[in-house]
This record gives sequence, structure tokens and C-alpha cells, in this order.
Amino acid sequence: MNNANARRPAEKAAFDEAAYNEICYTLCKQIPDMQRGFTVHTSYGDIEVEPKDAKVFAATMKQLFDNKLKGLKK
Repeated sequence: MNNANARRPAEKAAFDEAAYNEICYTLCKQIPDMQRGFTVHTSYGDIEVEPKDAKVFAATMKQLFDNKLKGLKK
């Protein structure tokens, strides 16, 4: 068997500490702050989200970023 053709084990991706820190900041600071209301900026204009509606958005964002964090830890 030719050593040049031998399969190498897949290298484990390096842990991205910057992405980890950014996601943790988002989960700890930004998402809880969203519950007070926030503005979504689009190229067609802004959408104001009031506190009574913001909790649903914040819960969805928390789930999204929890999943991103789990993906980094693998």
C-alpha cells in the first residue's frame, strides 16, 4: 500500500474562542435586554417591537444561540 494514499484521520476543528465569547455575550446581555423592546432595522424601514411582544422574539433568539453554542462545543 502506498503511504501517500493512506487516509488521514479527520482533524478536529479548532475551538473558536472569539465566537464562543460573542455567543455568550449575546445570551447573557443582548437577549435578556431584548425583552424590554427593540427595533428591527431593514432596508425597507424599521419595525418597533414592544415589550409585550418582545418576549417571544427573545425566547426564539435564546434557542437559536443556545444551539449555536452547542455546535461550538462539539
